Amino acid sequence: DDDEAARPAVAERTDDATDAALARAFAAAQTGQGPKRKKRKTRAEKRAPAKDAGPGWYGLPPADATVSADDRAALALRGVADPKRHYK
Repeated sequence: DDDEAARPAVAERTDDATDAALARAFAAAQTGQGPKRKKRKTRAEKRAPAKDAGPGWYGLPPADATVSADDRAALALRGVADPKRHYK
């Protein structure tokens, strides 16, 4: 019997919270202040290079991802330096 008495109180609290949330949503709709939606990016915006490396990198400029000719030559000739080492 004690468990049954406790259950409606939880349901009443849930209903009160739901009613309050609905009241806030209705008031926002009446004033024209709906939920904020993110603007979708266009293809050009998606393909554009990043202006910075992101918030995790404290706004540093993005790293240059190009490989120089010297680096390519070093990769091609690394088997000469140690012929017994296998590179994938």
